[in-house]
Amino acid sequence: MKEWVRSAGSPLLLLPKILQDDWDGIEISPDREVEAKFRWDKNGPATDFDRACDVEAYVGVIQVGSGEGVVLGDEANITSWYPLENTQSGVLVRWVYAENLDSVVKHIQSIVPSELEWESEGIVNFTSTSLILFDSALPGCGIEETAKVVLPGYEKDRDFIKIDLKAGSYNIKSCYYEPDKKTSLLLIILELVGRN
Repeated sequence: MKEWVRSAGSPLLLLPKILQDDWDGIEISPDREVEAKFRWDKNGPATDFDRACDVEAYVGVIQVGSGEGVVLGDEANITSWYPLENTQSGVLVRWVYAENLDSVVKHIQSIVPSELEWESEGIVNFTSTSLILFDSALPGCGIEETAKVVLPGYEKDRDFIKIDLKAGSYNIKSCYYEPDKKTSLLLIILELVGRN
């Protein structure tokens, strides 16, 4: 958990890297019409960012190009990826509040997923193994060229992080994890349930 991603207040998007050019963020899509209820630009047409903002839950699966992406909605928490050892699964860790990075890492390293009460959020099918987590307001093309920002108290804080998973179907579940009075984390587990 050395890399953390933050947004400017927008939902985050977890997307197969091969689909990142199919995401236009707040830019108007030149070759397709986008449908969404939310509008960041009240006078303009719907954008992909508007579709991400339509997700009102902690997590939502949306169509992107020929595949699917996962929107991390609700609050714009700083987020990291924690792969679970000896499994084809991992946890997106969303920092609600904590004393410092060391305490977050300590608590995450001690979790036992089977002992937590998870809420089912759906199933996503990833068609490739290389994923990218980034601010949904940004267009996907060129995301890796965006500036990296280092914030005090974080080892690395950036506009995106790369995540490697096996291609397949993943069960998405969430739960709040509050191991003490000073720590609250929103955990989103991706559990492999079928391979492509």
